[in-house]
Amino acid sequence: MRVMTKAARHFSATGDWQRLDSILRCMQSLVMASDKSSDQVLLAAISAVPSDSKSAKQLDRLIGMLRSLDSKVEAMIRKNKLKNAYLAAVKGQRVDLVRRISHAAREQNIAPIIRLCEQFLSKSPGH
Repeated sequence: MRVMTKAARHFSATGDWQRLDSILRCMQSLVMASDKSSDQVLLAAISAVPSDSKSAKQLDRLIGMLRSLDSKVEAMIRKNKLKNAYLAAVKGQRVDLVRRISHAAREQNIAPIIRLCEQFLSKSPGH
């Protein structure tokens, strides 16, 4: 699994999307590939995607391939897609994820996201 993670990170960083897709298809065909291990490889690839407009489509595609909501929100936080992360967490009714997003928004001083998170959390039971 470690080899696939390193390869996915490398192909993502260099923009070699065809080879990255080959690695991901290989992962999916493995019977032993759990959702967690698959998401681990994808998160490594997502973390290495360059922050340029040319890679935006690929980044969104990779995030969409993640299997768990936790992983999707984590990827969105890492790539500063806090509004998308917030929307996904709210759709899933995940207070814990909204708290993580709120924390990330505070670290980056993104007032609109902080307000959205506060509104959601104030209406959540056990706030």
